[in-house]
Amino acid sequence: DKFPLYSHATPVQVEVGPGEMLFIPSKWWHTARCVGPDPSVTIIASFVDEALHDEFCDNYWDYQAVRSLVSHGAGKIIG
Repeated sequence: DKFPLYSHATPVQVEVGPGEMLFIPSKWWHTARCVGPDPSVTIIASFVDEALHDEFCDNYWDYQAVRSLVSHGAGKIIG
């Protein structure tokens, strides 16, 4: 058997809600599906590899901060 420990693996299920993000490390086997009517955005691991992880997270949290300000009337996101 090529993967003898596979029979001992424990599956993990998560539900990612609006405004949340799930980071799956490079080369981890996974599957995903969208549930509900809302749009979904998927970022492929090849764009966010180990070298770019910190930069991606910084940019993501900057974006979330701007979204929060806008939602409280501080301006408008264009584009």
